[in-house]
Amino acid sequence: MLTSATVAVTGPIAFVGLVAPHLCRTLLPKHLAYEYRYVLFGSALSGAVLVSLSDLLANYQEIPVGILCVLFGGPSLVWLIQSRYQQASI
Repeated sequence: MLTSATVAVTGPIAFVGLVAPHLCRTLLPKHLAYEYRYVLFGSALSGAVLVSLSDLLANYQEIPVGILCVLFGGPSLVWLIQSRYQQASI
């Protein structure tokens, strides 16, 4: 509920800040996934790549950047949550 209120107030591009750290921890090897210096750098890099690709496609298709960020970030966040839930139940 708090996350949806934050996204509603700040806009969908801030949604990248929720997706990037989780995506980074998933892509990093297990022994580096909880080292904050790697997670911080990886989160910044993956967030920048996501917004840059969304902006590139948005300029090409003439649609708002926020819509593409949500289209890329929403399903990936659902997938990450679902995979973490399945790992916890095993």
